[in-house]
Amino acid sequence: MPAFSAQDICPAELPAWLGQSMFRRWRIERLFGNRIDWSDPRVRAVYEDMVAVLINRLNPTSQRIDGAGGDGGRDVQVSIPSGVVIYQLKNFTGRLGAAQNRRTQVKNSLAEAAKNDPTLWHLVVPIDPTPGELKWFEGLTAGYGFECSWLGMTWLDGHMAAMPDIYRYYIEGASEETINLLREFNAEKAAFSQGLQDAVDRLRDISIRFNDASPHYAVDFSVSSDGSIAASLNQKYIGATNDAPIVLHGQMVFPDTDEGRLHAESVKASFDYGTTSSVPAGLVSGLSISGPLGISGNLDGAGFRLQAARVDGVPLELAIRVIDENGLTVGQIPLIDQDKTRGQRGAQVELADATGALKATLRVDVLDRQSNLNLKFSQPADVLPGALLPVMQIVCRLRRENSMVILDRGNPLGPPMEIGLDFIQNAEEVLDMTRKIDEIQRYAGVYFGLPTKLTGEDLDAIYEAHTLIGGATITGTWSRATLAATVGQLPSYPFSDLISGSVSLTVREEYFLQLQGREYPIGILQKNALSAHADIVGGVPDGAAPDASVELLLQPGSNNEIQLTLISPDVFAKSFGAPPDGQSVSD
Repeated sequence: MPAFSAQDICPAELPAWLGQSMFRRWRIERLFGNRIDWSDPRVRAVYEDMVAVLINRLNPTSQRIDGAGGDGGRDVQVSIPSGVVIYQLKNFTGRLGAAQNRRTQVKNSLAEAAKNDPTLWHLVVPIDPTPGELKWFEGLTAGYGFECSWLGMTWLDGHMAAMPDIYRYYIEGASEETINLLREFNAEKAAFSQGLQDAVDRLRDISIRFNDASPHYAVDFSVSSDGSIAASLNQKYIGATNDAPIVLHGQMVFPDTDEGRLHAESVKASFDYGTTSSVPAGLVSGLSISGPLGISGNLDGAGFRLQAARVDGVPLELAIRVIDENGLTVGQIPLIDQDKTRGQRGAQVELADATGALKATLRVDVLDRQSNLNLKFSQPADVLPGALLPVMQIVCRLRRENSMVILDRGNPLGPPMEIGLDFIQNAEEVLDMTRKIDEIQRYAGVYFGLPTKLTGEDLDAIYEAHTLIGGATITGTWSRATLAATVGQLPSYPFSDLISGSVSLTVREEYFLQLQGREYPIGILQKNALSAHADIVGGVPDGAAPDASVELLLQPGSNNEIQLTLISPDVFAKSFGAPPDGQSVSD
């Protein structure tokens, strides 16, 4: 490494127009123009920590493996859709020869890693292989069914050059610099002598310098409309809190009010089960914080937020099974793993069905060996009734006399849990209405989101449409209607018979289901009036041309009964050909 450190490089050496980003790139080139001396005892002492952080930064979802009980040939691993990628870190320098027993160590690490069935295995060592070493490595890995690669000094130097904060933190004592920057950041937050914009500019500069210096955390800040400034410390990679933990200590005292008790329970759940909680300013006293980089201070009177301690890994395959009084299964529905958190007492899993209508919170208390399941139902906007039907069927079976059990890959997680009360009142009526709308949509081939609210008129329209699609005939009465014709049509059937006497009349028109002010075409409505008589409104004008329009007023003859039947669009097209003219026979 060059003899100078980052502190020796003065931004004043650069033209002002280059700006902060150009300065950072120039600083990287100055610092890493020469390779890191990987044989330096200081580097060898922190090699695994330093390179593990590098890989964590390159792969933010990667996980460092604690080698206290043996790392299984893996120091860092990354879960990808096709499997697991393993990184094995070795701090060897010089050559990878057989004399130092180094090849045997690599061979053993690879054999251990193979037990984890990886997709890819990387040997990360600050040595670029010679042709002979590469031939040995290819021979060693040829017998395994996964890809293996050697990431050597060139790979390490290249990536370390792009992230100089890692080397500076572990080797050059940049942790002291980050402490000073945090203190400077805190001081600037409290001072607005030059105005808000000046303070914002100063804070932005400090946060950039801090983010360059810290390999674990990044500082973000925001300015609210009232001029207050909030700062947050965020992980640069998942697991940063394990490598450099931040600890809250002291006593939190909440007021004995409904709000205070609510926040107290929320904070307790954060520690017990890793869930998110937040407490507004003014509700906490006696709280302090300590952590890496010199993070410390008294937080009396400050608001804070505890982020969820999420658990990554293979998604759970859970389901709810409902059991009746006789122990028979009456319903089951799979649940999708939405979020998992873990705390001191146990874990909490947030689940939902495929539509998101049924949400479940499963809390497992490992210490007391108990579990609790909380269910919520809320109809999503614009969900299709057919998609919601399975959920509604389960909801209807969540009755007080039944019980339920959580399944993990088909196996019960514990004994059945009593439901104790009906989950939703009038669930059967909601299920019936949902099923009717689904059947109407399947009949017509016209799909729309299930309304969240239905009026009495909407319910009547649904019942009528559902009756018609089932092939039933609806019988009613009528009083008057209008019919359009031309003068030339009047002497022909059925107009001549309607005018001279009473006859039965059949008219077909498109039928619409009307819900919430919208119309949905369902099929062709056939109206059959058993007896009808017509009068020409205003008579026929003298000298009217055959194509002149006239209006007929229709009224019941000897019988005012009318019969309504529905014809599907497919059947109508095959039987009648052209679409109906839309004329109406009744009010």
